[in-house]
Amino acid sequence: MQHARFHLFVIIALVTVAVSAQAVEPSASQESGAASRLERIRQTGTLVLAYRENAVPFSYLHQGQPVGFGVDIAKAVADDLREYLGLPRLNIRWNAVTLSTRIPLMTTNTVDMECATTTHTRSRADQVSFSHTFYVSEEGVATRITDTPASQTGKTAVVESTTTASRLSAEGKDMLAVRSYRNGMLALLQGQADAFVGDMPMLASERLQLGEAGRTIALNATGNAVPEAYACMLPLGDTAFVAQVNKTLERLMRDGEMLRLHDRWFIQPIPPGNRALNLPLNKATREAYATPNSTPFE
Repeated sequence: MQHARFHLFVIIALVTVAVSAQAVEPSASQESGAASRLERIRQTGTLVLAYRENAVPFSYLHQGQPVGFGVDIAKAVADDLREYLGLPRLNIRWNAVTLSTRIPLMTTNTVDMECATTTHTRSRADQVSFSHTFYVSEEGVATRITDTPASQTGKTAVVESTTTASRLSAEGKDMLAVRSYRNGMLALLQGQADAFVGDMPMLASERLQLGEAGRTIALNATGNAVPEAYACMLPLGDTAFVAQVNKTLERLMRDGEMLRLHDRWFIQPIPPGNRALNLPLNKATREAYATPNSTPFE
């Protein structure tokens, strides 16, 4: 009887030790947590990436495929996630979004991540999570070179559903709200507005795509607005997923790959017209690469 009790005690002790060891050393799935999007990605073997169709040079369509600075960053995240999750293959499914649908499609679990031109703000952080900043956009203003006082309307074009629109509205500006950067540039060319205010790289890309007509447009920094932190948008509160994305961003910033990507999309000629934006790396973005962070500029 004593031997039986001793053996039973040993068995219970071993089981307890085994359970404790599992609790101390969680698997990757336990690390990510049951609520993490990482678990769904592992189970389906698919990562759903959001992209914009015309946000040159960050995310846009070329020959039927998403390309751009943000797209390359998203692909790098996918490569690292495949290795982290221990998958032989990770499929990428691309899902188009717009300025008005990008956040709803994230909050309804339709897309897993978006790395394009979404600005990290405190108000948006109530709905979605953000990675480290991968680009700091400065505000610019586009005007017609041939403009005269007699031809001015007093209106400033601005893309609706953007942080710039919210700021100008609060300042009481006479605004012409447009649905896209393309529409804003056309409104400027057609004399419907005297100026078009927005993010400098987006203004530069639209001017570039106008070809000869773009030569009639001057582009300058306003210098009077808070910079905007572009970051990858992720599911709200998914700290495990955010941590993995940040690991990739930190690696890209540390080994110089982010600088090479910037040169590829902002300095070198890009599709479809094989023309260059010629936008040098600004000081704020360089500082973000030196000290990766997830802090908005508000």
